[in-house]
Amino acid sequence: MSSFEQLKAQALELGLSGADVAQYVLQQQNGEREERAREREEREREREEREREREERLAKLQAEKEVQLAQLAASKKPASQIVEARNGTSYQFSWIDGLLYRECVASTRPGNQGTRKLVVPADCRRIVLQVAHESPLVGHFSHRKTEDKVSKHFFWPAMATDIRDYYRSCDLCQRKSSRGRVKPVPLIPLPVVTEPFSRVAVNIVRPLSPISAEGHRYILTLIDFSTGFPEAIPLKEVDSISVAEALLSIFSRVGIPREILSDRGTQFTSQLMAELQKLLGVKPQFTTPYHPAGNGRVERLHGPLKAVLRKLCHEKPREWHRYLVPALFALRELPSDRTGFSAFDLLYGRSVRGPLTALKDLWEDRQLKADDRTSLQYVIEMRNKLQECAQLAAQQADVSTTRYKTYFDKRSQDRQFKP
Repeated sequence: MSSFEQLKAQALELGLSGADVAQYVLQQQNGEREERAREREEREREREEREREREERLAKLQAEKEVQLAQLAASKKPASQIVEARNGTSYQFSWIDGLLYRECVASTRPGNQGTRKLVVPADCRRIVLQVAHESPLVGHFSHRKTEDKVSKHFFWPAMATDIRDYYRSCDLCQRKSSRGRVKPVPLIPLPVVTEPFSRVAVNIVRPLSPISAEGHRYILTLIDFSTGFPEAIPLKEVDSISVAEALLSIFSRVGIPREILSDRGTQFTSQLMAELQKLLGVKPQFTTPYHPAGNGRVERLHGPLKAVLRKLCHEKPREWHRYLVPALFALRELPSDRTGFSAFDLLYGRSVRGPLTALKDLWEDRQLKADDRTSLQYVIEMRNKLQECAQLAAQQADVSTTRYKTYFDKRSQDRQFKP
């Protein structure tokens, strides 16, 4: 059975029909293609990393090999001593008509046959680089091609490193060159938010398929930066009024936040939303356009939420809006890799009574016991427990953030634009 037929059979098993079957197959095929593309990108990143490490090792060896010559040149000793210092090695230097040359044998680099290369003093190297890279007749090529051209005629210690640095500081090359997939810059961890629902992130899950039986096509998602507590409300439209009403229904349960982070969708940047936030004393914050990673906390909620919904409503896919509540309960009860606590733990200071707790109580035939504590004692104990949970969660979040940053930065590359 072909892949298309298998996906079609899966769609029919889920109770889909007509155009929904075709859309399901298309979504699954797109997912497979994206997975293959991610695998190719990962292999390419690994290859680039190996190539970069190899170049760095070669540059380091070259710099160490030429350090003696650089020290002699800096000491302003007679040229005869410089030549004598290198005679008998793989490089031979000669002094001709007041100029220092390096006699080179043929190398493995294409086009680099044995030749006599002029040794360039430190104060003249920038002129050579400007002519080799920025002249209208040379075309702003990459640092490797620039090195190929320069190395045919000139030599100085650590020349490859200087050429690479010059290329990376070229403003025109950094803005105009098509460099394919650029490695991300290292992560900068955000400060840990300790007050629940003081800062939240919101987003919209775009058109879902199939449309719910009541006409819902979207989901408004919200997550608290402090506890990771998720909220989700089904929407029929994503206009400003619908989004504002959904947010107010959430705020009625958890309180009004001080900051709301969102993308620059019109439903979040409209005049109505601006007036509502001004009335409630909320500071809006927006991510960079076309950069969903800027709102990563809520973006990472979408994958697990949709995965749970697909499994819960596989028999009745058009009833997905009715399964949002149990899906949210499952996500709120799940311990976070970042903090080690569930959202329920951090918000309420205790584990909620879920299905497994109820089953255990049933097996143990446990009866509810009267609580002899006074209201004041309960409030004090709960406050202490919440403070302890928040402190432990913050410590674990710091450890987790550091560990993730270390892992992420292995595939990143720091970039600095030089004047």
